[in-house]
Order: sequence, then structure tokens, then C-alpha cells
Amino acid sequence: MTNLTPDEAAVVARQAVGASAAVKARAWQVVRLDRTGEAYFLVVLGDDRAAVGVAAIRADTGEKMTSARLEGARQHLSVDAARALQLAKLGNASVQLVWQPCQASLSPLYPFWCVTSATRSVFVDQQERCWDRLSAARA
Repeated sequence: MTNLTPDEAAVVARQAVGASAAVKARAWQVVRLDRTGEAYFLVVLGDDRAAVGVAAIRADTGEKMTSARLEGARQHLSVDAARALQLAKLGNASVQLVWQPCQASLSPLYPFWCVTSATRSVFVDQQERCWDRLSAARA
């Protein structure tokens, strides 16, 4: 599923938003739920509390899917894996960053967490909402 490294994805992301090589980059692999076997890297540029750019970079080809410059006023991913586990209230569970266009998120720049226990899965979005299932978003 992945040919690109997180560091290579960061290079593409910096180019996409016009950031210098000195800008810190953090990359998370995101699994596409709507396209079997596909994934991308969500790359957030800037320091831990002030993102200046974000990009979604295909993990297989290194192609930019989408990107945006940010004002650097806050974190881009407000919910991390630990917080998703707390919100899902499933106890011992696995956590994976995922995305498909749905009511939880229309943009690959805002993936959500799939928290899975032995008996069920809960999706946790970046606004701390929990979803038992994902439906197509309505216009």
C-alpha cells in the first residue's frame, strides 16, 4: 500500500504549500475506506501548536491530492489517537487514522479515527463527535 516514506511525503507537502525545507513536518498515514488498498499521508507543517500548512499526499505515487496554507494559530489535528480512544469508550481497542467522504469529513485534510474493539468500531472526527457508522454527506 505504501511506496512513499513520510519524509518524502513531507518534501512534496512543503513544495505544495510553498514552505521551506526548514519548516517542521509531521506525517500520518491515512487509510482510504472508500478505495481498497489506497492510503495517503496527511502532512502537517509547522510546530506542535501552530500549523502553517497541510497536505494530503498519495502514499503510492507521491502525488499531491490537496493542500492548504494555514495561519499557524492552532493545531491542525485536534484529536489524536489517545483522545479518540477516550471518546470512543471501547476499552482495549486499536486506533487507525482513516478517511472517506462522508458526514464525518468531506476533506482528506480532516481524516478521522477508527477505534475498533473485539465487538464494534466507532469513528471519531476532529470535532470529537463519535459515529457508529458512516453515511454519505448530504448537500
